[in-house]
Amino acid sequence: MKNLVVSYVHEGKSHDVEVEVPDSDGTEGDPKAEASHYVQTLADNGQLDGPGATHEIVKTPDGKKMLRRRRFSSI
Repeated sequence: MKNLVVSYVHEGKSHDVEVEVPDSDGTEGDPKAEASHYVQTLADNGQLDGPGATHEIVKTPDGKKMLRRRRFSSI
């Protein structure tokens, strides 16, 4: 696993967050683009922080912001 820093837009402001992604063997698409799209989709659908959210942004001991799954949601 490795950590990538990706950007997303929420309420008109750009934010950066670290996302843990599996190591790539080069046969898949761009892991950073996929992670960025995933985080943006979470933000657009209200799944980052707040009531009912499946994910949250937490600060690590060294002050970085990291995406963490809070719970699983089945529709």
